[in-house]
Amino acid sequence: MRLSTKGEYASRAMLELALRYQDGPIHSREISKAQEVPQRFLEQILLLLKRAGYLKSRKGQKGGYVLAKPPGKINVAEVIRVMDGPLAPIDCVSVMAHEPCPMEGTCGLRWLWKDVRDAVADILEKTTFADLVERSHRQAGTPAGPTSRGPARPLPKKRPALRPVGAILLIATLLSGLALAEDTKEPPLVTAAHSLKLGGYAQVGAAAWDPGVDTFSLRRARLTLGGEIVKNLKFKLAADLVKSPALLEALVEFTPSKAAGLRFGQFLVPFSLESVTSVADIDMVNRAEVVEALVPGRDNGASGRDVGLVLYGQESIVEYTLGFFNGAGINKADTNGHKDFSGRIVVRPFKFLALGGSLYRGKQDAAAGDPLLARDKEGLEAVLRFKEFSLKGEYIHARDGLVSKAGWYVQAGAFPLPKRLQALVRYDALDLDRAVPDDGTNVLAFGLNWFISGRTKFQVNYEIHRRESGAREKSGLLAQFQAAF
Repeated sequence: MRLSTKGEYASRAMLELALRYQDGPIHSREISKAQEVPQRFLEQILLLLKRAGYLKSRKGQKGGYVLAKPPGKINVAEVIRVMDGPLAPIDCVSVMAHEPCPMEGTCGLRWLWKDVRDAVADILEKTTFADLVERSHRQAGTPAGPTSRGPARPLPKKRPALRPVGAILLIATLLSGLALAEDTKEPPLVTAAHSLKLGGYAQVGAAAWDPGVDTFSLRRARLTLGGEIVKNLKFKLAADLVKSPALLEALVEFTPSKAAGLRFGQFLVPFSLESVTSVADIDMVNRAEVVEALVPGRDNGASGRDVGLVLYGQESIVEYTLGFFNGAGINKADTNGHKDFSGRIVVRPFKFLALGGSLYRGKQDAAAGDPLLARDKEGLEAVLRFKEFSLKGEYIHARDGLVSKAGWYVQAGAFPLPKRLQALVRYDALDLDRAVPDDGTNVLAFGLNWFISGRTKFQVNYEIHRRESGAREKSGLLAQFQAAF
């Protein structure tokens, strides 16, 4: 027996529901967050468990999933068999999926595999989720009882702070490379046609949430290096030092003409206006929730980026970007042989108006070898800019397997002080399962931006988060200072 990723995620989900059995229905978002299981995979797993009769679901504002039977009447073996099939290591000793073998009567190894099957089945069949709840309480040192909400969870891991040693080493490497180039007697085989450009920015934030935690944070510290190597051939590297460091972009562009160019490597997926806009240039402290939740490359926590190849260009009033991607995210190997398509087209009929559309067609698998599920997305966008006033909005629809999702936002802005002070208001709505009524969320945000010099700015936002039913979830005051060069 080898436990698959799907089997592990299913076990985690069942344990979370067992821990909170007396709390009533639990939303998949809460299970995903508590057990650190990707929600887009979790939703498919919960549907399989429901169809197998181990879960029930309820719609509405207080909807979610709940165990169909008490935790003491569901053992771990049942869940593993639903996800991964028989527990036997080979088919000839399987009870549920036995395959005859001509050597069954003489093979000495068969008895070994049978003992393994019996030992594994004995443990998993005797262990119920009530046993796991009791063990979790005992390990966490909390009392177990029929109304207990589960064990005390460990404090979340803090995001690694900017590591000075890593930053110093990176800068030292760059400087030493420049020094070695100056000392080299023979010229390099390829020289840059223009000087390379080093840029970057750092963002320091503060937040006060009600309910929630008041905190300071170093949100981002990014460096970019790029330039033209030879005529029409450019490259770009980008890393985030807060992530220890993490490679965000590594791309090469060949642009023989304005109408057509090729870009390949790791970079932003061409989908959605706000997603392809650098986080240093977005209007609010945070992107709209619909963009973070549904845009490819953000729905899997990849900062909007993926590995692929695109054709891009501009002809008259039309800009386009079309290409293929792995679909797995940044710094990751492809998880299946299918390549995802993504494209974005923007039309500018007037200087003050831009209209665009995005399309994504992809496949995803919950675990290696599993059937591929649809990962399709469509988006519409519009931007109106007139002197010191701006108005923009987007609509995004997504289908992840059997789940249909949608959301939109609209944002208005004006400059009371031209090029210096900007006032903003944005409303965005998100529904992560359109089949469940009154399950959506929305955010109303107000913002002020003070532009100090170039991209160096100070931002203040106030966000109000509510359920679709009107119930308030939380509100928060956010502040962020961005220093850029």
